[in-house]
Amino acid sequence: MYSQSGDKITIERISIATGLVLVVFGFLTFYYYGYLEGFIFLLPGILILLIAIHSQFGGGETIVLAAVLFFIIGSVALLDPIIPFIDKLNQYANLIVASATFVTSLVALYLGSWRSMLRKPKLKLCFEERGAEPYFRKTLAFGHLAYIELDSKNVPLYKPGFNARVKVFNEGKSTAKKVEVKVEKIELLNNSALQSVQHYHPTTIKWSGEFEWNPVDIIPKSHFFLDLFYSVNETKEEIINFNYVFYRGALYKKSLNEIFERKKIVPSGQIYWNVWVAKPSERGMPGKYTHQGQVVIHLVLNAENCSALRFRAKIDWSSQTWDKPQISIIHNEKKVKEC
Repeated sequence: MYSQSGDKITIERISIATGLVLVVFGFLTFYYYGYLEGFIFLLPGILILLIAIHSQFGGGETIVLAAVLFFIIGSVALLDPIIPFIDKLNQYANLIVASATFVTSLVALYLGSWRSMLRKPKLKLCFEERGAEPYFRKTLAFGHLAYIELDSKNVPLYKPGFNARVKVFNEGKSTAKKVEVKVEKIELLNNSALQSVQHYHPTTIKWSGEFEWNPVDIIPKSHFFLDLFYSVNETKEEIINFNYVFYRGALYKKSLNEIFERKKIVPSGQIYWNVWVAKPSERGMPGKYTHQGQVVIHLVLNAENCSALRFRAKIDWSSQTWDKPQISIIHNEKKVKEC
């Protein structure tokens, strides 16, 4: 889930290989020279392995702390028989000098990389399924249907909409650069049976509150909301009810009905949904989905200094409950929770 650039991936793999070599060499030194000499290679090898594996797969700072603790315990173990060990220094002088030179070179090579690994951004998905703000917005003014006169001003009649959002939180110690999310495919199901699969060129999803489809930077201990899924109701009854509430009763429902008749406004009557992409038709995507039942949206999150994070949005939608769909976010085969 956590991330790094391609160069850092290579360095981490080299670090893991180096750590394994040191550990194996340490065990061989145990066998041929003794346990004290073996620790010269074994402890640095274990320390390198733990930090590199932590950075590659993401294991929390606990692993790094455990590595440091292990190193300290090993060092203490060396102090107990230090007198006999000093007596052997002349015998193993060349081995110790070579080992010290090798370990010093490793520390010089990897210290900067390890520091960067430990401070890298850590992106986490957050979601609340119970339908509360800020993840669900049920009173969204979605597009203009027509303009009408109110208090000597032309004001728009809005179509009512619903929007669901996912929080992307950076719990790391550095800024995640140019974070973006793309939709790769949408699966449509009926009674849990796959009906069709819509494959697309990976297409950028909009960040909530942003006017364009540009990537964002997420600073440490902060977040952005991703616009995930929306639905719109273009029936006359819902449009009138929504605008009556939106204009706080300044337009009576009876007056709105009369305006519809006088201006010959004929709503489409459609209830539909879609994902937040720019100009969907240019990407081979329909402008409106009317499929009712289960929907699975496959998405991938990426950033300049982060590896890909794949997740799915599982949605159960119907026109009868168009603004109350059941939604869950799945990452690593587990439901994402609020955070």
